[in-house]
Amino acid sequence: MTHTMTHTMAHSQALTQAWASWEADLRHRRAICYMVAAAAARFYAESQIFKLPYHNSALTGQMWVNELLSGNPRHIKDQLGMGKHVFRKFVKKLFILTNASHTRHVDLSEQVAIFLYTIVTNLSNRKVGECFQRSGDTISKYFWPSDLPYHGSFLPVY
Repeated sequence: MTHTMTHTMAHSQALTQAWASWEADLRHRRAICYMVAAAAARFYAESQIFKLPYHNSALTGQMWVNELLSGNPRHIKDQLGMGKHVFRKFVKKLFILTNASHTRHVDLSEQVAIFLYTIVTNLSNRKVGECFQRSGDTISKYFWPSDLPYHGSFLPVY
């Protein structure tokens, strides 16, 4: 064999090894991409398709308000900052004097209770949502309803 042939064969073997290394690296990168895609698909499936309800208490928000209204008088005062008779009058006055009313899914008394409970307890949106079994959006909507009049101070409470 001549020196040129030996050099050409060595060069060819080096190219073959480089090609094999490149292919192995490409297979490795593809495998990583497949694993990442599979992990993302699993995460999506677990979070979107196989959802577990977050708010799953036996009491709905309205049921909790009803429990406060039918329970110990001190309990409603501790939770909403007013007695039963004051709460009922307050809800009635809001209904009569403003355009506040029941909505499709949330009774006016629950709307008022959401507002008062948030003010009295100073809890986060998430904690209030858990108490009333409502989403954060619903809690935000009733924390200060846009349809209630606001003139720089809170509405007078008896």
